[in-house]
Amino acid sequence: MKRILLLLITLAWAPLINAEAAQEPNLTQEQCYQAFSKFTPQSVIASAKKAARYLSTAGAAGLERYNSINEESWPGYPLAPLITVMNCDEDRAMSFPLDEMRATVTTPGFLKKFVDANKQHTFVKACAQLKGAKRGVWVLQDHFWLKCDGVLRMGVLFYKVPGTKWTIQTSLPNQNYSLEELNQLLKQ
Repeated sequence: MKRILLLLITLAWAPLINAEAAQEPNLTQEQCYQAFSKFTPQSVIASAKKAARYLSTAGAAGLERYNSINEESWPGYPLAPLITVMNCDEDRAMSFPLDEMRATVTTPGFLKKFVDANKQHTFVKACAQLKGAKRGVWVLQDHFWLKCDGVLRMGVLFYKVPGTKWTIQTSLPNQNYSLEELNQLLKQ
């Protein structure tokens, strides 16, 4: 089942990968963790804060920035944290940088359908925890990542956009941080 899900994800994202990259073999889990090791929870939080500041002033017009792969939405594509904008009240994404998946993830109710590799509703969990949070919350999930073989453990950050119903969502594949450590960093 996991291989089928990975195949479907890879097929959905394949048109965005140039022909040369598509022929390259996927990275092992260890290679993927190594590729993401140049990012820290602090750098991911900083990216989320930057996006939140931008959207709090740009409003709905600013969502377009996160509907394509660029230096603001997904620098270092595909082996880098990406920024998406969520609306927890509507259980959906407001933006998504991959054209082939945008219609699905922006459909109201999508977050209730999304499950990680362990069949956990991590985004619904994050939205519920966010209601009581000052700025944001981290949750952990096991999920697939483009160009990586197997499931990766990752911290998923949901960070509030002031003055809106939106939330920045970004992820950091990493095995080294506990949920407590990640959430403690939000208090700094």
